[in-house]
Amino acid sequence: MQKYEVGKLLQEGVTRYQEGVKFGFSQSGADMCIFFNAPRAKEIESVKLGKLEIAMYTKEDLIFMLFKFQELHWMDAPYSVHISKPFEFEDLAEGSGFGCTIFLVDAGTGIIKAIRYIGFSAEFSRRFKIAVLKQKEQPFDKNMYDSKIQEVYKNYSTSDIVQRADAFCKIK
Repeated sequence: MQKYEVGKLLQEGVTRYQEGVKFGFSQSGADMCIFFNAPRAKEIESVKLGKLEIAMYTKEDLIFMLFKFQELHWMDAPYSVHISKPFEFEDLAEGSGFGCTIFLVDAGTGIIKAIRYIGFSAEFSRRFKIAVLKQKEQPFDKNMYDSKIQEVYKNYSTSDIVQRADAFCKIK
């Protein structure tokens, strides 16, 4: 089990990442890594403590996770169960949702600047699970998947994707 700590490297020996957002899901829940070059204090505080809106957009066999932290623009990350480590969904208790650990990492140093743990709402978690199980049933070709992702980005901005979202969740 890996220990994560603000001020330490996200991954031992890795000191540079491409700017962007990555979303994953495993047996222990969801995780989102935000990679910003030299994140400013405002960005760190927004990720650490700010209000958060989450959305999910599905199109055919694609899933896009969308996040908006207070003071920041919407961010998106495609997700595929076919690329994740294998996992089985746990049954959720009535009214509970999946947890998500959020990391803000300095892309230029690999150092964690903020960590936050949130819970998706029960309804959002239910919709996410349905979308993932549906995606899991579909055949997968990495080149075709990448091509479909690029086609979405060619035709829609992140704001457009948010407008088409299937599910929303707010975290205070």
